[in-house]
Formats: sequence, C-alpha cells, structure tokens
Amino acid sequence: MKKKQIPNKYRPEISVIVPMYNVKNLIGETIASLKRNQCKLEVLLIDDGSSDDTVDQAMLAIDGDKRFTIIRKANSGVSDTRNRGIRRAKGQYIFFCDSDDILADYALDKLYSAAVREKADYVYGGIKKFNSTKIWTIPTHDRTNLFTVGPKNILENPELFQSMSPGGKLIHRDLLQNLQFPQDIHCAEDQVVFFKIFNDAKKIYCIGDYIYFYRERDLDNNERSITQQRDIKAFAFFLDIFSVIEKNRVEIEKNTGLSSVQKNKIIKEYLERAFTFDVWPLFLRVIKFHKNKTSHSITTVINFIDDIESELGHEFINQFPALRYFFLRVLIDNIDHVQIKHYRQYTFLVNRIIGLLSDKTKDACSRYWGTRWNDILKVASSFTYFLKLRIQKRFLRWLNSNQDYIIKNYAFPCFKLLPVQKNKIVFATSTKGKCSANFTALLNELRRTGKNYEIKKFLGLATTFRLNFIRAYHLATAKNIILESYYRPLYNVKCRNDVNIIQIWHACGAFKRFGFSALGQRDANSEDFENMAHSFYTHIVSSSEETALLYQDAFNAPASKMHSIGVPRTDIFFNHKKIKAIRRSILNSYPILENSKTVLYSPTFRGGPNERKNFKLPFNYNLLDTLPNDYKLVIKLHPAVNTDNMRVPDRYKDRIIILSSSDDVNEWMIFCDILITDYSSLIFEYALMDKPIIFYAYDLDEYFDERGFYFDYATYTYGDIVKDQLELRRAILDAEDNKASYVSKKQRFLDKFMASCDGASSKRIIDLLIS
Repeated sequence: MKKKQIPNKYRPEISVIVPMYNVKNLIGETIASLKRNQCKLEVLLIDDGSSDDTVDQAMLAIDGDKRFTIIRKANSGVSDTRNRGIRRAKGQYIFFCDSDDILADYALDKLYSAAVREKADYVYGGIKKFNSTKIWTIPTHDRTNLFTVGPKNILENPELFQSMSPGGKLIHRDLLQNLQFPQDIHCAEDQVVFFKIFNDAKKIYCIGDYIYFYRERDLDNNERSITQQRDIKAFAFFLDIFSVIEKNRVEIEKNTGLSSVQKNKIIKEYLERAFTFDVWPLFLRVIKFHKNKTSHSITTVINFIDDIESELGHEFINQFPALRYFFLRVLIDNIDHVQIKHYRQYTFLVNRIIGLLSDKTKDACSRYWGTRWNDILKVASSFTYFLKLRIQKRFLRWLNSNQDYIIKNYAFPCFKLLPVQKNKIVFATSTKGKCSANFTALLNELRRTGKNYEIKKFLGLATTFRLNFIRAYHLATAKNIILESYYRPLYNVKCRNDVNIIQIWHACGAFKRFGFSALGQRDANSEDFENMAHSFYTHIVSSSEETALLYQDAFNAPASKMHSIGVPRTDIFFNHKKIKAIRRSILNSYPILENSKTVLYSPTFRGGPNERKNFKLPFNYNLLDTLPNDYKLVIKLHPAVNTDNMRVPDRYKDRIIILSSSDDVNEWMIFCDILITDYSSLIFEYALMDKPIIFYAYDLDEYFDERGFYFDYATYTYGDIVKDQLELRRAILDAEDNKASYVSKKQRFLDKFMASCDGASSKRIIDLLIS
C-alpha cells in the first residue's frame, strides 16, 4: 500500500486528537480506521505517559503516513491531553477520537462534507457500542431519535443532551478557541465543554449515518476504563456531577439571546438527562457501596433542591419529573440500601420533595405509582413502617436473585406431588407480545371442540419470584404443555412422566441448521446447552416426514417422539373465508395499497442477539424510482430486528410501509403479490400459495459460514436468486412471468418439506396429542 505523503504547504481541514494511555493492543485498530479517510487531516496521537508499548505499536500502525504525529508527555489525565491537542491543532475543524474506538469507513469525509455544505460549525453522526463479541445501538439514542438527519439546536432538540461525549463530533475550531476540558473534574467533565458548545454553536447538523464505534472494554483484559470504575469512585464522581451541573447552569444564564422561559426549558431538559444517567445511578452506588458517604450525598441533593427552589421557584420542581421519580419512586424500591442511622435524613429529603409538589402532581404520583406512593408517605412518617418495608425488600431481593435455584430445586418438585390437572393446557413461549399464529390456531381449534379446558398463556419470560412461582405451579400440574421455541423455565427441571410437553416449533420446514445440527457453527450454542434445552420434549411436531428426520437431528430426539402432522400456523392458507377477511382488514388499515402491486420484503436476521437489532436494508429506497408507480413496498423485518431507527423519506411515504414486530407476517404473505426474502423459513408457508417469490441472497457465502443450511441453497429456491439491487429490480418486474418456470421445482419442494400441511394441522394436533 502506498504511504500517504504530505505536501509542504499542507493545511489540514480536520485535526484529529487522540489521547493514548496503555492501549498497545487496541491503538492499531483506531489508527487503521482513521487512515480510511480522504479529506485533508492531521492526526495528533498524544501519549499520556503510557507504561506499555503503546507508542511503539502506534508507530507500526502509522507505517510512515505523514498525516500522523506522535506527541509524548508525562501522565496528566485525559482532559489535559485533549487541551494540549486543541492548542497544537491546525485544522479548521477538530475531531476527538478515543484511542480504543473505531471510525466507520470515510466517517471524517462525510462529516466534513456536511459541515461545508450546511455551513455548520458542529456536525455529528450516529454512535454504536461494541465489545469483543457484539455491536449494538444505544437505546436512549434510539428512543429520542438523536440521529435524525437535519439541523438541531438545544432549545428545540433536547435529545442533543443524550450525547455529550467527544467521540463522533466534528467541531469548528472557533467553538473551542477559549474552551478547555476541566482538569479538576473526573466524571462528566465532557458535559462542561459540550454544554457550552451547544450554547454557542451557530448551526448544529446531524448527518444520520453511524460513523463512530465506542468500545466497551471487557473487564477481564485488565484495561478497565474510568467509566467502568463508577462503583469504586462513586462518591467522588457524585460530587463531580453536581459541580458540572452548577457550571452548566451558570453558562446558560450568560446567554443573553434567550428569555428566562427558554433558559428554564433548557436547564430542565439538561437536568432530566443529568439526573437520569448520572446523579441517580451514582447516588444508588453510594448508598450500596459507600455507606459512610450516604449522609453527605443526601445533604448534597437537599442543598441542590434548596438552590433550585430559591432561583427558579417551587413550580420548577413540579416540571422536573426525574427528581421525584428517582428520589421518591425508585428510592422506595431500594429502601433496603438505606441504613437505619440515615432514616431521619432520608425522611427529610422525601418530605422536602413532597412539600414542593402541587396537588396535581401528587395526584399523578398516586395514580401512576399506586401502592408505592402509599409506601413513600408511610415510610416518611413512621420509623416502624420503614423497618418493616426494609426487611421485606431485603427478603424479596434475596428471593429474586435466587429464584431460578429455589423454584427449580424446591418449588417445582413440591408442585409435582400434586395431582395432574388433565384439563389444563399451558401455552408457553419466551417471546413477549400477543399469541403467535401457531398458538392462536390451536386455541381456536380447542374452542371448537367445546370441551372445558383450563388454558394458561405464558407469553414472555417473567422476572419476579412471585410470577415465576405461580408459573412453576401450572407447569408442574398441567397435563399438556405446548412450546414453540426454546423455553428456559424448563431447563434443568425433571418433569413428571405423565405430562405431554409438545414442541410445535415456530417455523416450518428446515432451512438453517439449529440445535444439535448447528454444533460447531459460528453462531451455535454448546452441546450441553442444547441438551438442557430439548431433552424434556415428549412430542415434536413437523411439517413433513422429511422435515421430521431433520428435527430428529436438531433436537437429538428418537423417531418415537416425531409427529409429522403439520404446523398449525399453515391452516390459515387453506381458509378462503379468513383470507378474504385479511385482505379487507389490511386495505382498511392501508388504503394506499388499493389497486397496487404489493411487494413484501421479509428477510431473516443476521448475527448474534445485539447485531440482529441493527439490521440495515441491503437496497436503497430509490429502487422504487425504477419501478412503475403502482408498485408498493412493504417491509416486515424479523421480530429480533429493531425498526425504531428506520425512517421513510417523505417522497416515498405513499409507496413504502414499515411494519412493526407485532404484525403477523402470514397475513401479509397472504395479501402481497410478490415476496422478497433470503434465508427465512417463510419460504415454506409461502409455497402453499400460487405466487411469485424472489430470493435476495446478497450475502449468501457469509451467511452460510455463520449458520449453515441443511441442503444446498438451490434446493430451497423456487424463484429467482438475485445478488444486487439491479438484479432485484429486474426480478420484481419479471416475477409474474418467471413464476411458471418454477412450477415443477416448487412441487418437489412442497412434497419434501410441507406434505403434512393441508389446512387440518391444528385439528390433528388436538385430536392425536391432546384429546
């Protein structure tokens, strides 16, 4: 690779400041990601007195690239290191990058291009976190739409306060001209700088793209960063955050361009963020791990309330929900961490807050907090009640932390001594939300029998001891338990011999390897885990004899447990009355689909649990510009994928629909004219209908390495296979004409994988396995 040479009169557009300290194993990745930018930049790698080989590793990674400069200095902390970088920087813009973080390809190019185009002095993009095993988005960023493209300001966009760390922001040097990171503060010091930047910036702009990856270090690699030391330094950090809050309150008061009402609005939004993510978590750590500092911490909060009331009035407290929520509502749930000797101070704090609340606010607290509001009032006036509640909370905390062991080793065995209730059926799944299509089909069939069954539906996993205790009773006494996926509450439990545990599985056919069949694959579980998860099934339902053979391997089950009697969720494809009702319902909800050619895109997920949430569409919305106007695109992603960040551009609002995870994909397959999928098990149900399908397998080799298939991919495809957007467009336009080419192959597919699905699967399961 040719080394980057710098002209003599080189003037950088961007100065990148990278503080380094003992990151010999990580700095190479950071430098490599910085190199992948074409704009004029200088990179100042400032070593803060590392005691390892950080500098040597940095020099190897630079490999003669003249854009990089290494500066050595004695250890003085990250704030002083950044300040030194600001003084040395020559660029028009400044970008801070931590020495263990990574930039997306061309991240700086994108930021600088936006800064010039928009004439913005502060430009930022999306941030994700990562560690040695996964990548994920930050929930608060997602919830507040922090990375929506466009201009921002702190008055109208309080979500800016959700990201006040240096990484991922391009800042005009004028904003940093007379600004320094405070060296006497060691927690949230960045907020002092960024609050002032938000206050002074003429134009803030977000480009929308994810451009920065923040590393969460693994605790076992002996490279613990300061953000992972909050338990150790909780009290010092707690005092720091109040110092930061005070500095920022003073800063906003200096802004003569804002009215008092506007200033109060900004302060309120900032305090909500500070109390939610800094003050309360640190306070909780103090009362847990630094009990001798609890008194000081409570006094600090009380003094803060006094200051706020005197400066902004008691009405401001009513507009500050984070204060009352955390120090009343959440603190009562953690009352067991409050020591007896601090009872008077605690009640003084509680009564101080309650005394400032209006009657309207108190009514709202009573309405939404229920019994907890009564507990707060009783504890605040009765030492005896405080002692009682404290003991109760401690016992419940112990129960909840040991519930799995207690329930599986003591409660469940005791419940097994009770008689089996032959009319009781438990439907259990780890997935939250409404009943699945499989469960719904079986429940409807049970109603048609007219028999008096006791039905229990456990949708999602319970988190409290009480709820899991109740569920254990029903699982131990039911005659029939119906599952459709992995179900942890039955792991390592010895079930009684006279109970049916029926696994109907959540997908038809057998496409991707799973269970024991996937052992050794990149995304597989261990053999011990799979044995624990599947060994207790008494019956396993499949969609065909061929599929049953594959399920034997996947579940490591004998042939005697296999029942090739069909999958309940497929019955709907044979119910013509229901099909008509589904079409009417969808058209009522989405009238733009009337007289349209509906293309449904429904792919499977990729990667591990957190990667699945960040799926990115493998085509551009401008695909629709190349299709006739009556073509509409409906996107239904896997339930494991987060669609919160997906936004349809205004120009496509009447041609694109993004469905939620709760929408029934079967209903949309019935409605659509064309299905685009990849490696999803939807291909099995869809084959029951006479409609065209397109297989968009743009990452086939990579996906095969991750999951593996039972057969060659071509075995499953009864439609066109495409690899890019151009091929996809052509396949969509030719879909109806090409359908006839796959008739015989589709029939072989049905005979192999779906032979037992004929519209009567639910009835057979009830008749043969339950009744």
